[in-house]
Formats: sequence, C-alpha cells, structure tokens
Amino acid sequence: MRRSKKDGFCFKIYHPQGKSIYATKRVQNSLPINDDYLVIRALNATEGQLWIKAIKKVCEGAVSVDFGSHENITECILTEDSENEISVELSDSDNEVLMTLYIEKDEPRNLSITDPGCITDTLDDQKRKEIWDCLRELSPGDFISIDRLPSFIYEPRSLLERISDFYYHVDILSLAAQDVDSLQRVIKVTSWFFSGLYFKSKYGVASPLIPITGELYRCVFSHPDQTKTHFVAEQLSSSPSTSAWFLSNRKHGFFVNGNLTGRAPFSGNFITLELAGQLNVRFVRFNEDYVITFPDMCIKGLLRGHYTQELVGLCGITCKNNGYHVELDFKLKSTETTSEYNSVVGKLKSDRGDTLYVIQGVWDKQVDIIDQNNKCRKVLWSVDSETPQKALTRLYVSDSFLATNDSEKVWKEVFQYLQESNFSKASETIASVKASQDASIGPLYFTFRDGIYIYNYINERRWDDNFDQFQFEFKGIIYTQTSNGVAAGDARKDSPSVEDSFDFRNNESLNRTVEPPHLQEEIYRHDVKEQILQIKKEFIDFKKMIYTALFMYAMPVEYMNFRQSSVRNYCSPNFKIGFSLK
Repeated sequence: MRRSKKDGFCFKIYHPQGKSIYATKRVQNSLPINDDYLVIRALNATEGQLWIKAIKKVCEGAVSVDFGSHENITECILTEDSENEISVELSDSDNEVLMTLYIEKDEPRNLSITDPGCITDTLDDQKRKEIWDCLRELSPGDFISIDRLPSFIYEPRSLLERISDFYYHVDILSLAAQDVDSLQRVIKVTSWFFSGLYFKSKYGVASPLIPITGELYRCVFSHPDQTKTHFVAEQLSSSPSTSAWFLSNRKHGFFVNGNLTGRAPFSGNFITLELAGQLNVRFVRFNEDYVITFPDMCIKGLLRGHYTQELVGLCGITCKNNGYHVELDFKLKSTETTSEYNSVVGKLKSDRGDTLYVIQGVWDKQVDIIDQNNKCRKVLWSVDSETPQKALTRLYVSDSFLATNDSEKVWKEVFQYLQESNFSKASETIASVKASQDASIGPLYFTFRDGIYIYNYINERRWDDNFDQFQFEFKGIIYTQTSNGVAAGDARKDSPSVEDSFDFRNNESLNRTVEPPHLQEEIYRHDVKEQILQIKKEFIDFKKMIYTALFMYAMPVEYMNFRQSSVRNYCSPNFKIGFSLK
C-alpha cells in the first residue's frame, strides 16, 4: 500500500500465479500493462480497510460467498458487525442496458468493375418483351416506378442496404476528422466520396429492391481500433422513393446525415434515375459541415443494345465553414468527351473561386488530383486487387433482434426466390409486400427541418474519454454509454411512436436482460457464471478462486485505477457495481 495521488484509498490485488486477472492483452498501440495485479480505489480509508480485511478473511476461509442464482451481479454489500464479523451480500439489478446484438457474416466483396463485360449485360428477347410490356403504356418524359419493372432486374437486397455499401471505407472520414489542415480535410472527404462507388453487386447489372414505407435497415462497421460506426436507415416513402439515413462515430469525431429521393423519367431505350438529395458530413472537432450532392444514374439498353448502368452528371462537395468547393462531372461512355466507362473530371476551388486542384480519372480504377501551382500529380483514389481487403468489416443485426420492419424480414421470401431465379414467385411476393405496406406511416427516426430529413437522436457533443465509454444502438436509436448512464443526444426521451411501432415478432430477446458488447474482443460479454467457470480452471485452490471472483466482479469499476486509462476497455462498461457499509 502507498499514499495515493488521487482522492480515496488505493490498494493492489495480485494474481497468486502471476497471471493476468483483468486483461489478456494490451490495447493496440498502447503502453505495456502490468496485468498480474489489479489496482483498486475505494472512496476513503475506512471503506478501503474493510475491503482489505474482507480479502484476508476470504483467503483464510472465514468468509464464504454463495453465488447461488445470481447471474448478473451488480452490487456487493460488505457488512461488519460488532464482533468484527464480515458478511457478503450479492444482488442483481434489472437496470441493464438493452442493445442490439450485431454479428459478422460471410459476405462476398466484389472488386471494382474494370472490363466492359462486367458493367454491361445482355438481355434475351423474352426479357426485353417483359420490359416492353411494363413500359409500353408510358410516354417519353413520364416518371416510372422502378418496382414496375420485371423482377429479374433486381438483386436480393434492399436499397437501404445498398446505400450502406457507401461506407465500407468510412475510416477515411476518421482521418479527415482529425486533420488540422482544412484543405487536406476537403481532399480526404473527396477521396472518401470516390471510395463508396466501386463496390458492385455480385449479380451483375442489377437494381436493389425499392423499400416499403417504414422499412428499417441497421448495421455496424468495425474499425481496427475496435470502435464502431453505426448506420441506421429508414424508408420515408415509396412513391417517390425517399430514404434517410444516419451514420455516427462519436469517438472519431464525425457523423453523416443522408437523404435520397429517386425519380425515373422514361426516355425510350433508357431511364435516367434522378438522385435528388444530399449528404451532410459533420466534423465535430472543427465545427465543419460538408454538403455532398449525388450524380444521376443512366440505365440504358432496355429495349435494344447492351443493358448498362452508369453514373452521369454533376455533383459537388461544399463546406461553407472553410470556403472550399469541389465540382465533379461524371461522363457517359457514349459521349464524344470520353471513350471509357466511369470517367470523371472535376475541380477543387477556394472561397474566392480560384482553381487549386484539377481532378480526373476513372473512379473504379484510379482518380488523380493535380496541383495547379506546381502541376504535381498525386493519386486521390485508386482501386486494385487489395482494395476490398482494406474495407471495414460490416456487422449485421442478429436474427433474434430483427424487427418486423427490418429489411431482412420484409424481403426474406423475395430474397430466397431471387437467389433461386424463381422470378415468377418473386414478382408475386413483391406485389404482396407492396400491397401490405401502410403508406400513412410517418417517419419514426427523422424529422423534416431546413429542407432535409434529420435524425432525431443526434448527439453533437464532442467525445470525452473520461466521461464517454462507447456507443450502441437499440430499436434504431443510437445511444452513448457514459459514466453517468445512457445518453442519446437531444432526444433521449424515447418517442412513443418508436416504442409502439418497433415490434419483435416472436422474439424472446425483450423478455430477458441483454448484455452489452465487450468493447475489445467480443460483441457481447459472457455472464458471470461462465467467467467463474473459467476462473475455476485457472485456480486449483478453491479459496483463491473465491477471492478472485469476489474482487473481479464485486468492486466498483469507477473505483479501479488501471494505470493506463485505455485498459478500461477491458471492463464491461455496463457492469457498474457499488457497495455500502452497514
């Protein structure tokens, strides 16, 4: 024991065999840790001495602890009577944080399309006849609904999931959010914009299913430093198709709010899918907002020629805070200006309108940025055989946590028929799903303000390592676990409409306590009994096992001083334990 530099009373517990008692390995890039002892802090010397006395009595066998039916031990009360006898009382708490469980799935990661045969497809006469039957009553200029087209043009995924593909390289935004140079930030944002375009469907030239009103899609992107970026998307209407989504990583200092409305005017042999909407990227540290607009998509070859999909038209990246603006122009291969698919040209301008950089290249191969002062050419974004391996890992909602309006459940049968190429059954099921939707449902997670739909639960406060612990999502709401409890931005008051509408059909998940994910290695933590069994394997001596179990699971997390603050990640942040004296 020694006098602590902080308030309270501090002492150490050593592993009797010199093994780790609270961390199997150190946090990536952190200093080495002394993992064979645990530093514990009590509020004052009186309470600290009582815990030390309890340790000694446990080692001597004078205090026995009956774990009994306690599965979620959240409180340990030490009692000392007039005869200096110490007793231990364990209790459970029902105030566990509920959160969605995410799991990793085997998913194909399709590299960028580099040969024309991959971006085009050949439709036989029968398929063209089916398309003509759907479109022959339309006149050029009429707006059509993509879901009127035959089912063979669809891939077994919802548009909301397709939108999330754009964020496989969102770690580029993590770097931009910490870059102190404003010009380099806008360059990184531009690079990230191109990184979201090259992933293609394994089904070739295929369109995602248009979501029904009220449909929800959620996923998580896992970063190398074990932080998570949460994605929540909601379909606001199906005619016209309007989607809104939100992406957040508070620890890395950014969030993204997105809106997209698609309209498709018919022009004979092709359709120009007009993608109206914008992305709003915010860097909290610099109080900067980037507004990004989308190019259109041209679908050609409906009735003759090759069936192709290409991005076309103008889009931009603008930041009013620093004055920089990026103009991008996506070119069609059929025009005289380019003979290559997926060509793009652009300019990066200052607030005075001066062109600082010229951008040119092929967005699924390589895009260069050229400094106009010294004509130096650098690679802004490139795709090679290793690029998909650099993408972040996507985690999906576990089946037991899917709601009835989650994309995976809404289109489950349709996905199966499309994978089996049973297009007649797929068409019937799509029609049935569309007929069952309730068009009167209003947005649950987004509110229309200032011309865009904004997520209701944005937490714009800057991340505090000493206060904030981790983010999690439940029922479409992204929360932050803090040392004082749970926070969800300005809208912590859970909307009754969300609670009433979010239905887990035949799910038993809400009838039990859901454990929070382990921040370092697992997406959920083992319960106390499982950890005790693990300890039993490591300790032969029963008394030492009881002593370790008691003080690994019964001491307050906030009283533990781990030397390196990063080691806090190895403790379950929701496992808050308190004690009192009688």
